[in-house]
Amino acid sequence: MLGLLIERWNGRAWTVQQAPDSPALANSGDTELTSVSCTSTKACIALSTSRVVRWNGSSWELQNHALRHGLPGEAVSCGSATMCVAAGGYQACLSGGCQPAVVDLERWNGRRWLAQSIPFPRSWSGASLSAVSCSSARACTAVGSWDPGSCAPEVCVDVPLVVRWNGSTWSWQKPPQHAAGLGSELLTVSCPSATACVAIGGGNAAERWKWFATSGAGMAVDCPTDRVCTAINGLSGASRWAGSRWSSERVANPPGLAIGDYVLSGIACPSVADCFAVGTAYYGLNGNPGSNSPSTLIEHWHASHWSIQPS
Repeated sequence: MLGLLIERWNGRAWTVQQAPDSPALANSGDTELTSVSCTSTKACIALSTSRVVRWNGSSWELQNHALRHGLPGEAVSCGSATMCVAAGGYQACLSGGCQPAVVDLERWNGRRWLAQSIPFPRSWSGASLSAVSCSSARACTAVGSWDPGSCAPEVCVDVPLVVRWNGSTWSWQKPPQHAAGLGSELLTVSCPSATACVAIGGGNAAERWKWFATSGAGMAVDCPTDRVCTAINGLSGASRWAGSRWSSERVANPPGLAIGDYVLSGIACPSVADCFAVGTAYYGLNGNPGSNSPSTLIEHWHASHWSIQPS
């Protein structure tokens, strides 16, 4: 039987943690954790497609309820030990078709999860959130895409969605439009402070707060300061922002593999000179790369170059 997998770094090594279990969790088949956020060594929240588990400094506990629609499962970020935000989307589909997607945004107040409301233009006909970043309990930014609902279906494209929490309410923000009217879903966001965020999405789109378009690409980004950010774009490498422009970087190829045989999907930068990117390397059977035999991949950026780390 599949179960939740949780590992913890103690400063020297990774160890597998005792994961919470319950008949309800086992029967739901919901056994994949997709996002985690920690504000200290004694406070973490991890999110699956319908469940939340919490680290209290000594053990992981399964919270006794699912999130509102049971299907957010995109991202979680904590501004403090008693304030976290989970963001995602929900779309009901029946045999006759699918309803417009709706935003699922929840806030943890230290005791329970509360459904959040977001103001939208009257014309909107669907929206979804894909990422959230909180620099404090009073400053969070969530990003995704929304359908303006004012165009013909064959030419309609989603446009970037940005909403911001100021400690008491959520407000809708309008990021810049990109060239030629191309739509773009924002996929990831990092906010090192209350006045600085970077969001990256499809269509080679990157945004910087206060929002203006820049040239960049990536599927994960982390900014240790207001002026330094590193993004990874999955298959082809990394990009780095150093206050004025994005520059491309090549990550280290795992031994025996070529570009396309590995994927980087997450990044954390504890300082401007150190970043850790994680993902999957596909080593095939009998030494044939690219077949479906995944292995953990960890890469480390240190000041000037990327290197493979033991995992």
